[in-house]
Amino acid sequence: MTSEHASLDRLLAEAERGSVEAYREFRQRLLRHIRIEERLLLPMAERKRGGEPLPLAARLRLDHGALAALMMLPPSRGTFRAVSAVLKAHKSV
Repeated sequence: MTSEHASLDRLLAEAERGSVEAYREFRQRLLRHIRIEERLLLPMAERKRGGEPLPLAARLRLDHGALAALMMLPPSRGTFRAVSAVLKAHKSV
C-alpha cells in the first residue's frame, strides 16, 4: 500500500498543476484504495485480533469518509488543499 500512497501523491500533484486526466485517475485510484482498506484490510485485521478492531480503525474510517466526500466536489484549489491535508493526517496515523 505504501507504493500506492506514493503513486496517489504523484497523481494529486499532477492534478494540482491542471491535469484533468491525472485528477480522474487520482479519484478512481483513491476510491479503489479506500474500498480495499475498508472491505479487506480493516476487517482482516479485526478478525486476526479476535474481533477487536484496530485502535486506529475509527480514525482511518473517518479519513476515508472525508476523502470520499471530497471526491464528490469539483476539482479546485480548495478541494486539493483539503484532500492533501486529510492524506497527510491519514499517513501519519
